[in-house]
Amino acid sequence: MTAVVSGAEGACLAPFDMHLHGDWFSDPRACSASFAAAGGGALGCTVEPAGYEGLAAELADEGRVPDGEAAREGGGPGLVPALGLHPWCLGEGSDAGRRVERFCELAGGCRLVGEVGLDRGRAHRQAFDAQVAAFRRACDAVAPGSVLSIHSVGAAGEVLDILGESGRLADCACVFHWFSGTSDELARARGAGCLFSVGPLMLRSRRGREYARQVPVGRLLLETDLPEHPGTAWDAGAGLSALDGALATVAALKGVEPEALADAVRRASRGLLSR
Repeated sequence: MTAVVSGAEGACLAPFDMHLHGDWFSDPRACSASFAAAGGGALGCTVEPAGYEGLAAELADEGRVPDGEAAREGGGPGLVPALGLHPWCLGEGSDAGRRVERFCELAGGCRLVGEVGLDRGRAHRQAFDAQVAAFRRACDAVAPGSVLSIHSVGAAGEVLDILGESGRLADCACVFHWFSGTSDELARARGAGCLFSVGPLMLRSRRGREYARQVPVGRLLLETDLPEHPGTAWDAGAGLSALDGALATVAALKGVEPEALADAVRRASRGLLSR
């Protein structure tokens, strides 16, 4: 049986959050310190390149171990920034083009990428063509071997098409965040070797719970998708408790011991953050 990982904020079986919004916390250093103290880490997704650059600079000023090095050495990597180009930021006039260009300039040197993808939801479908063009360019710019945390609303098929055409499906770790596509699209993504990050929001629905049950152990990750709004203070108790709750729910759905699932989640998460 696996020992519980303990830190200053309490105990958490698998203190790895593979999709949160690092650039939306008012105090990302506190977030990073909480995960590092618990022996874990978090993929600090960003909405746009400016957010990534700001988060990376703030965490570098913290003086923490460089990205990936702590994970390889067995410690907690803390909050690790990921380069983002969220589809929601691509329908905002002339700034959209600038964001895409900057993403492409930075992508070759970033092994952790997110949040990127497509959204055909009612509020964003008017910019869907622009999203597709930007996502194609983003996938072409990403370096082989990278990790991609992917947003997909009503567009999992198109996302998989573009990932395949660009070669990223074959040479990157493609992680679907809060997968909400059809059962056929889930089967296609599973068959392509994709990973899936699952959290409390996804597990609220019957379909989300069934999808989580179907994801193979070893390709299932945990997430919180916190915070909901920019400028939010990090709440370590709420964040780590949300991960524990998601772990317990998924373990029950799969009929496995939480400790065994936590082992798999930790191994997979640490491997991705160490790229």
